[in-house]
Amino acid sequence: MKKRLNICPFDYFWINCVVNDKLSIISSVEQSYETCGFLNDYRYSITGTSCWWRELMILPGDSLYNNLDVFQVNDLYINPDKIIEELISKLNMDCCISVLVDLYNWLPHSVNWQKNHYHHHRLLVGYDSDRQVFFTLGDTVNGYEESEVSFENLLNSIILNEDKFFVKHYTFDKTVTPYSYSFQEVYRFAKELKENLNCLLYSRTWIVPDDIDPLRVYTQVTKFADRQKANSMLLEKIKTDGLITNEQCSIFQEICKSIFNKWSILKGKLIKADIKRERLDIDYLNLSTNVALNEEYSFWCDFYNCISSKFAIELDSISYELDEFDKWSVKVVISYSNVQGKLNIVDGLNGFKIMLDTEENYVKSIKAFDNKIIIYTTISYYCFNQISDFKLYYKQAPISMITDDGGRFLPQLDGIKIDNVKKSRFITNMLYGVQEQTSIECIDFLCNLKIEYLPKIFKENICSLSEVVDSDKFSNTIVWFKFRYINEQEEELMLRIGHSDPIRIWINEEPFIFVRSKYTPISYNDVVIYTNEKNIEVIIAIDISKGNANLQDRGIIVRVDSL
Repeated sequence: MKKRLNICPFDYFWINCVVNDKLSIISSVEQSYETCGFLNDYRYSITGTSCWWRELMILPGDSLYNNLDVFQVNDLYINPDKIIEELISKLNMDCCISVLVDLYNWLPHSVNWQKNHYHHHRLLVGYDSDRQVFFTLGDTVNGYEESEVSFENLLNSIILNEDKFFVKHYTFDKTVTPYSYSFQEVYRFAKELKENLNCLLYSRTWIVPDDIDPLRVYTQVTKFADRQKANSMLLEKIKTDGLITNEQCSIFQEICKSIFNKWSILKGKLIKADIKRERLDIDYLNLSTNVALNEEYSFWCDFYNCISSKFAIELDSISYELDEFDKWSVKVVISYSNVQGKLNIVDGLNGFKIMLDTEENYVKSIKAFDNKIIIYTTISYYCFNQISDFKLYYKQAPISMITDDGGRFLPQLDGIKIDNVKKSRFITNMLYGVQEQTSIECIDFLCNLKIEYLPKIFKENICSLSEVVDSDKFSNTIVWFKFRYINEQEEELMLRIGHSDPIRIWINEEPFIFVRSKYTPISYNDVVIYTNEKNIEVIIAIDISKGNANLQDRGIIVRVDSL
């Protein structure tokens, strides 16, 4: 019997066994994830102490692992007495499983065969029971590819954990969201690589004994060389997406090829040293490494300078206001500086997200106007009155780019708290009370509010007026609201009282004469109060007998802005 999973090896270049396995699985389901591996989110790192032992490594960045978080990885127990049978059973169930093995007994004619005890994960993608072999994915002298391993070699290579055998089981949702990279991230990673490489140029990257195993160094140098393959493919991708010109792409790809060739020459020297059992020339190793790193540093400097003009637009401010076309919805307005001409936008959400603590995106639609992006949301002021940590994200997708007339891009936003940008907040802890069968005339505008019944009618924490009073049931009803606010810095504040039609307002027990604003960010009839007092207590009386629709729907909203 023969079985093969529909998994194609991610064989463009080598990153590490776990990442290549994951990319093989996910890109076989959703091809757009191949681009995830091309991104320039990596860094060089020196491991070991500076005086006695130093080795150069290359490490993937966090974004690569985050983008591959579509997987759930679990340890799956396999009966040590029935390993072959149970592995075949799992493959027949289309399970993606990875085994931890000792490469010493794994693959004949490989560089580690009967020579080095290196432990690595290998992905099983099928089997042929007639020939008694498993089909596996892993790195070989030819790169990351599919190989055949006999049942016998697998049994001789597996690593037991206290006489128990576990395999990694990869699962993911049947529907995988396509991956979309951000050119803004490419730009940011280029800047980080400049800084990373600059720190390595003036230090000795290898302090190791000359009798070190050449294959140990060869493994890292292979990753250095393969990274240039990835960089070249990234350049091809952003050229295809119209982000750099054909000429720019060709120039930069030639540099990647030159760096790759330098690492390849060093790889050949290391293989030769391994075959002939020669000691390494550590000075040559350091010189070759330094030359290649210097050229890569220059490459990222030139690339960064080439595209930096495309990212001159800067975030100026973020504000929010009532959407005049959709009752009680929030409209977010983002202003930018250094915009050439005007911002241009295509249909769709264009990479903007407003999120709380779930995957739900509260963005409804987006428009561009001069230097502003206007985001229409599904957020109601009821939510904004109670929740102040909505966050704004923007990740530029090549298929829906927003640019100005000069072809420059918007800066990326990574979870900016909308409420914080404006230095504003909502009063969310408000006491209320209902006073029935009371006419407006009986409330003396200059009355002393320390009368006995007022403290008794205030209750806890208003959310929506519908929880307080039913206007159909009560008539001639006065609803009272009271809140306190501590202005620690005694700064100039502006309090906006919206979604209401107050008949009386007192501040710190003094009557407040107010004039309604025709249009403010909360509604069309806000009351605006300016104060710099440290302790602020506001009491508001509202008549519901008029059939105040605003109040009935929303209750009351108070926003505090720092001036």
